[in-house]
Amino acid sequence: MSLIVLTNQDDWTAYLRPCKHVDISYAKEYVSLYAEREGGVPEAVFFSEGGCQIFYPYLVRSLDALLPGYADIVSIGYGGPHVWPKTAGAESFSAQFSAYCRSQNYVTETVRFHPLEKNAERFREQMRLDLVRTTVAVDVRPPLAQIRAQYSENVRRNMKKAVANEVSIVEASGEAGLRAFMQLYRETMERNFAGPSYYYENEFFAGLLQETALCKPRLLLAMHEDMAVAGAIMLCGNRYAHYQLGASHKADMPLGINHLLFDAMIQRAKEAGLEYLLLGGGNRDGDGLFRFKASFSKTNHFPYWMGKRVHDEAAYRVLCEKRQADRAEAGAFFPAYRAWGG
Repeated sequence: MSLIVLTNQDDWTAYLRPCKHVDISYAKEYVSLYAEREGGVPEAVFFSEGGCQIFYPYLVRSLDALLPGYADIVSIGYGGPHVWPKTAGAESFSAQFSAYCRSQNYVTETVRFHPLEKNAERFREQMRLDLVRTTVAVDVRPPLAQIRAQYSENVRRNMKKAVANEVSIVEASGEAGLRAFMQLYRETMERNFAGPSYYYENEFFAGLLQETALCKPRLLLAMHEDMAVAGAIMLCGNRYAHYQLGASHKADMPLGINHLLFDAMIQRAKEAGLEYLLLGGGNRDGDGLFRFKASFSKTNHFPYWMGKRVHDEAAYRVLCEKRQADRAEAGAFFPAYRAWGG
């Protein structure tokens, strides 16, 4: 049994190789991209026991401002411990990893599990699991006609409208395409009164579009009268494609631009030989965003679980007292000492 700790200075490649079909969020480049936004430092562990291997990347977030020498950890994207094969290892790994966390003064652990990998079920006995939302995925393995048969009537109608209005989908590259998407994205966030966490620096967008060993990114733009009127960033991994970010020009939405754009993502995921395009969910189950995504896939809906574990109960109580976190309702936010943006 071994647990190897990898920092941002280490090469993670050799430790990713034994983990079959690991997804995009396990790349060091992907975790590092979110490090500044989440206020953390990339770290990963590789665990092996018998024939089982587990790879688990996350961010270490300092708590020095509240409790010097302590930190907490959070995984990025749809991730969590990747277990291969999926029949053993979770219990032994959890025990050894928790001991490591205590030795490093990591107070809590927040895990954003992968809906399609269903790895949350492997850790149900080791941590608290909360259902965040339902996500939508499109199975892109059947013939395209069969996939489109799952679309709602409204989707098919709007696709025809977009084609009739001479909307086309192009795969963009270079600075001009990225600038067009960023402008559309800012417009979309302002229109929806999005909070600060939904705004990104230009460098973040550029980082998403950098190819890695685990990810081939694609920027698709819907064009109408020689102007970009909608766009989507799609990240393609070894098994799955992810709809990462999208944006559209409000005045052109009645043309069916978003429906045609999503169909184009589905086509490209299929052409790449992948299994699913993960569209994500809404801001809450059943809202307009969820219904839009579900209109492309009637049945492939998957739960997105968040894992929550306290490794140092005494330090957790101290941190909660410092932030007066007892005011929060039980279970409303984890970790409770970060409930007010700490």
